[in-house]
Amino acid sequence: SDKAEKQKEIVKEGALSAKLALGKPLTYDVVRDCPVFEEPTPYSRRIGVIGEGKVVNGFPGSIAWINVDAAHSQAGSKAGWVPVREFGGDRKLVLHAHWCELTLQKSFVDALEVSWKGVEEPPAAFKLTYSV
Repeated sequence: SDKAEKQKEIVKEGALSAKLALGKPLTYDVVRDCPVFEEPTPYSRRIGVIGEGKVVNGFPGSIAWINVDAAHSQAGSKAGWVPVREFGGDRKLVLHAHWCELTLQKSFVDALEVSWKGVEEPPAAFKLTYSV
């Protein structure tokens, strides 16, 4: 349908925007065997499976899809689209994102020093700001 095609293009554009903004792919742990699809839709051709315990790198196209960068992943040649959650009723996570994990390194009266796992040096637009 036209709506499905439009949605696919939006997800692809999102991944391209993430690639341009971040420069490097983000890191994810594969917590359950997950399918790799040719396009960001469960109705596209399945081109492989990435096994539980692997690490993949890619660019988020949406909250639901990651564009796997095979050159920087333990996915072999399985470049494609991986869903973040299973499609079944309970929608269990298949990918665990490293990039959103912050660790407090030092605390000051007017500042915090944190490390951002999965993103060594975030671009200025993605640096953490906080207020009290």
